[in-house]
Amino acid sequence: MTTWIKYTVIGLIFVLAILWVSNIGLRHSTNVSAIQEVQVGTESASIGQLRESATNAFDKRALVANLLLEITRSHKEQGKDIKVDYVFLDESGNVTNNDNEIKSVQFRIQILDDDGTVLSTSTQRTTLTKGD
Repeated sequence: MTTWIKYTVIGLIFVLAILWVSNIGLRHSTNVSAIQEVQVGTESASIGQLRESATNAFDKRALVANLLLEITRSHKEQGKDIKVDYVFLDESGNVTNNDNEIKSVQFRIQILDDDGTVLSTSTQRTTLTKGD
């Protein structure tokens, strides 16, 4: 009878471990697919904005607003807090604030639990120039 209890406890531990790893993997998978949706939406919005204007200049505030809107729309189903950090990059991948040098935006999305602990992080770089 003690063998039966031992195997039941080991089985329960194994099942709980599988459920825990599956939960973490599902959260990360959801975050990655959501960030890919954001990338497509951001590229569409920024390319459309570049095509409407005859120049390569664009409004950084409008781009960031579109980016945050897409991120919020993609993550609203998860019911978790999110933290978004972004930076504009030049052609060499260096941080820049000069509107004429901006070639891409890199953003990091972190999904947080109720205590503010990071559950999942995804980073994505989106090219903003025509023809790339």
